Amino acid sequence: MNSLSKEKSGNARFKGRSAFTLVELIVVIVILGILAAYVTGRFASVDADARVSVMTTLAASLKTNSTAIHGVTTSRGITGQGKVHLGDIDVAVNRGYATATKEGIAAVFDGIVSKEETPSSVKRRVSQNRPSKIVAAVSEHQIAFKYRTARNPETCKVVYQFNPKKQKAPKIEANLSDCY
Repeated sequence: MNSLSKEKSGNARFKGRSAFTLVELIVVIVILGILAAYVTGRFASVDADARVSVMTTLAASLKTNSTAIHGVTTSRGITGQGKVHLGDIDVAVNRGYATATKEGIAAVFDGIVSKEETPSSVKRRVSQNRPSKIVAAVSEHQIAFKYRTARNPETCKVVYQFNPKKQKAPKIEANLSDCY
């Protein structure tokens, strides 16, 4: 009898109340929304930091490889146009520096960087399971390495410029304004 009276008294407390009120549900949803916004912001920041880090590393790698290629051409006495064999790749050079072509400095990054993509190259890359996030857009005397999945790839890029008629050394610039 005693346990029965406890059960009745417990039910009496919730008499006429079978669910949460609308206000309680809204408060819980607002709290969950705030937590979700905080967590999403933290992950978005990590993704943007990763893009900036990749592009900064690419710029440093371009400078290092350009300097190394110049050192090799200087030590081999190559002053005009030609190719330099480095390991298992041939790099096109002019005046001792890697040219701004797919046979030049882009050859060093082949396999890491995709060339400017066409629908067939996208299909081929996806079928080969090579999801490159950086593409190389080649134009006269320059290559722009763009982060394909950035908010605006035109302003998340590293540019390698080398005009052998005008410049002594390649110019490497990183524009990371929209990598964030």
